[in-house]
Amino acid sequence: MSGSNVIAVWTQNIGQLRVHSNYSYDGGASWEGDQLIEDNSSYSAYTSQVAMSGLNTVAVWRQDDGSKDRIYSNYRKINPPISLNAGWTMISSPVIPDNTDINDVISAANLGSGNPANIVLVYSYNTSSGQWMWWNGSPSSTLTSIVDGRGYWVNATIADTLTIHGTEAGHPGPDYPVLTGWDQIGFTSATAMTPETYLATVLADCGLLYQWTGSAWNWWMNGNPSSSLTNMEPGNGYWLNMSADGTITPP
Repeated sequence: MSGSNVIAVWTQNIGQLRVHSNYSYDGGASWEGDQLIEDNSSYSAYTSQVAMSGLNTVAVWRQDDGSKDRIYSNYRKINPPISLNAGWTMISSPVIPDNTDINDVISAANLGSGNPANIVLVYSYNTSSGQWMWWNGSPSSTLTSIVDGRGYWVNATIADTLTIHGTEAGHPGPDYPVLTGWDQIGFTSATAMTPETYLATVLADCGLLYQWTGSAWNWWMNGNPSSSLTNMEPGNGYWLNMSADGTITPP
């Protein structure tokens, strides 16, 4: 396990002992489906093991090649899907995207439905200019990229999932500037953490933090025990009110 990401590997008899795997993004509450992760169908495999760090995982096993046992391996980088509501969802990229072009991110390959037409609008607020940037798939769209550290409003016609492929941010992560007033920020971690932890470098100047759940707002205020927002989570976007300019350095 790494945070809420879980990988399982095992050997299964399908004529020969073959190595299978399955993974979960939610701590094992749901699973994605079994996968055969080796292709040597003639000889059995044994003693499969797996290791995981952040979004990266590697499996190793012992397998007969007809003359002697050898060690084989396979690897995968897990990019958990982001849940999209039917209607509005505020999201952010939990990874540093491999390709930031919004037309590449909002593509058939990355959507669970496989249909980009289900995404009607994407908005993001530019605090510096005080203006909204938008995308609807047309060449005149003013929003051209999806980057880490920013929040985005996504309007979808149906409930869907979006997978953004990229690299997990380091620890500490990249710096993200925030300005006085309201900032639409992202959460660049594969593991949930408290606002106090994620916003530690700007904590003294934080006012309110809001998260849209799809039906209501959760909120956090530093030092307020009544706050309904207790954890920032991968894939979610947030509104942050700042009393001064600052720089978020994720831990």
